[in-house]
Amino acid sequence: MRLKQMTLLSVAALGVGAVLVASPAADASPRFTVDNQSDKTIKIVIFNGDDSECRVPAKTKTLSPGKANTYGCDGNGKGRCKIYPKNDGHYICDDMMNTCGNDALKAPDNSTFKITGKNGIFSCQLN
Repeated sequence: MRLKQMTLLSVAALGVGAVLVASPAADASPRFTVDNQSDKTIKIVIFNGDDSECRVPAKTKTLSPGKANTYGCDGNGKGRCKIYPKNDGHYICDDMMNTCGNDALKAPDNSTFKITGKNGIFSCQLN
């Protein structure tokens, strides 16, 4: 009887371990860094990973020139957030937009979105 109970406990523990491995933290709440090396203040609009149309912003953050900060969202199984950067109400880095009708950018977990530029001319890179 004791061996049967230990076997059942072992099977239960393996099941819990499999569930934990199958749902990594990155899928739940991915984090990314925005590094604003431009001379302008940037607004970052952040959407959850499963918002396929980028309709409901999860949050909006403002980043001063020369500053960097790490943000996150609910990945909801996608392992990424969706963002669009703006300056003075205008989208920047348009050539990098690859989701939500090319209005936003996929920011994978642990990525860095670097913005450089002067006088309103921006260059962007995602690593």
